[in-house]
Amino acid sequence: MFAPKQINESEVLDDPSMEIDTRLQLLSELDQLNHNLPVYRIFLQRFFAWMPSLLSNEQASTPIRILEVGSGSGGLALEILKYARAHYPHLKLEYSLLETAPEILAWSHERLTKEGFQASTFIADERHLKRFAPQSFDFVISLHVLHHVQPMGTLKHMLDDVKRIATNGFFMADCARQLGTTLTTRIVNRVLGTNPVLVGDAIRSFRRAYTPSEIASLLSENESPWDCSVKTVSPFPYLIATGERRGD
Repeated sequence: MFAPKQINESEVLDDPSMEIDTRLQLLSELDQLNHNLPVYRIFLQRFFAWMPSLLSNEQASTPIRILEVGSGSGGLALEILKYARAHYPHLKLEYSLLETAPEILAWSHERLTKEGFQASTFIADERHLKRFAPQSFDFVISLHVLHHVQPMGTLKHMLDDVKRIATNGFFMADCARQLGTTLTTRIVNRVLGTNPVLVGDAIRSFRRAYTPSEIASLLSENESPWDCSVKTVSPFPYLIATGERRGD
């Protein structure tokens, strides 16, 4: 059973008029929440169980180009780069961040730099992913982005562009819409002592989210030369959409 979709609800963190200091504080708290739940750990385990198998021997010895769409605080980027350094030291990741707010992008870039990592940065604008040439990156990834792209037709265009610019594949995780998530979200975050503003945003995220079948339907249209799948993630109402480009 799926809850009714609410696409007109906006999240507090989407408000462009929010003071930058307030936004940075909320993003810092959200970053910590992603550690506690543990959203980052699940993403890392699944991504690194999937990504290296798609690399040819030649690619594994050259920089692997990764674009993160909607990179936010840079928390996921930092975790990916740390994980690769610890567990896949032979892989060199060439990381790029794409985010709408210049101040947030600069802050996240500074976080990476302090940890000894380098990354390219791109400010998202009206061109979206069309600014990038075909197969500009080996992998395109995102976390908690799909539900922000509304309506479904707009998301379809975005996913088509993801396929166009990705050489090997894409890996995109997001919340999934289903009944009961509002109550579960309130209970879990009350236990964690989460900022009520973030709890409200989480509830709105689940209300705006897509179901796995909706994402699968978008990926199945004109999918050649791609093998795409959408899987649910337990114990959270999450989905992971992946695509692998078929060999010629």
